[in-house]
Amino acid sequence: MLNYTTIAWVRCLFIDLPDANSVTTLMLVKAGSLYEWTTHHGISHFLEHMFFKGGKKWPTPKAVAQAIEDFGGETNAFTSNEYAGYYIKAAPPYLRQSMEILADMLLEATFMNEEIEREKGVVLQEIAMYNDEPQEVLADARQLRYLGNNVFGRNIIGTNETVMAIRREDLFSHRDALYTKDNSLLVIAGRLPSHAECEAMVSDFFWPMKQYCSASLPSYVHQRPLTSSYHVDHPAQQNHMIMSFDGMPYHHPMRMTANIVMTAFGGCMSSRLFQHIREQRGLCYYIGWGHSTYRDYGYFRVSAGLDKVRFEEWSQAIRDEIECLFLWWLTDEEFMRAKRYTRGQLQMGLEGTDSFANYYGKKMLLYDDTCSLDEVIDQYEAVTMDEVQSFLSTWKPQAVYQAVIW
Repeated sequence: MLNYTTIAWVRCLFIDLPDANSVTTLMLVKAGSLYEWTTHHGISHFLEHMFFKGGKKWPTPKAVAQAIEDFGGETNAFTSNEYAGYYIKAAPPYLRQSMEILADMLLEATFMNEEIEREKGVVLQEIAMYNDEPQEVLADARQLRYLGNNVFGRNIIGTNETVMAIRREDLFSHRDALYTKDNSLLVIAGRLPSHAECEAMVSDFFWPMKQYCSASLPSYVHQRPLTSSYHVDHPAQQNHMIMSFDGMPYHHPMRMTANIVMTAFGGCMSSRLFQHIREQRGLCYYIGWGHSTYRDYGYFRVSAGLDKVRFEEWSQAIRDEIECLFLWWLTDEEFMRAKRYTRGQLQMGLEGTDSFANYYGKKMLLYDDTCSLDEVIDQYEAVTMDEVQSFLSTWKPQAVYQAVIW
């Protein structure tokens, strides 16, 4: 099903799904916010917007949209800390058109000044939208506090000031430095034509792409706040809280064990956190955990919305649950249920050609991970209770950092 190859120096991943009724063309690039200068905070996300404003063959935003929608296709893009992605999803007969449009958007973008100024207004409204959401404000504040005022801690979208300062030449410079053959991966997933036809399309449309990346990922510096609690003033009817403690990077040998443990702890409705804090005590509406993993670092986080009056009492109840997890471990029943839940979630996560493209493309682009879904499931199945106990006895958090919308 997976075919990794290089065509005209373009790294490609073909995922043949013969029974699919669509095909997704996805270009992934290691061009997220981690690659920004301080003065260009938010340029990676802004560049994502600008790629839809027109290239050589389709020179306006309307022309780009109509070209895709004329064959019933859909398109979208995303920017994260580590990478950016652009895709067109269409019926299988329109693979060539999809690839041609995507190449024109990325390689022939004109970044006209009037479009840049117009789009700045759009992004400022996007910033305002996030600033209206207490959970978004808290997530950004926690990230900055926990990881520091650097590319790892700053948010992706930027600020009003940094967005307004972006110039046309900045966009070209950022694009040319990062959007290169050696820094990207073209993923095509769905009902594919022959390999020879796919190869010809890639060669036809992406051979002009620049060859070598001229930017580099900065080194991660492990630093934590001097104080364990941080408050953010923001109008809200309840206190939103995130507790954070150190996790593990993507390639850590205990990562899957940790994921099993944390699924049992707070990753689903039958988990300890949900049952003990919400169902049995009625202390909150939402509560859950996350484990963010990156190339060089990772962190666990517990998020909840709590009553303002009894916040200290209820937040301590969550801390007590964290303490109990590392003291009393998991039961066999919790362990097996978490395994089954993880397996089901992984399988259900791959139900569309865009899901296949994202899942396999991200792993290959960022981590050179070529494991199939079945192999990943087998790795989770191989986790033992002894490994769970080893994780819980060695990974007990040295400090839990708390950020709160007050």
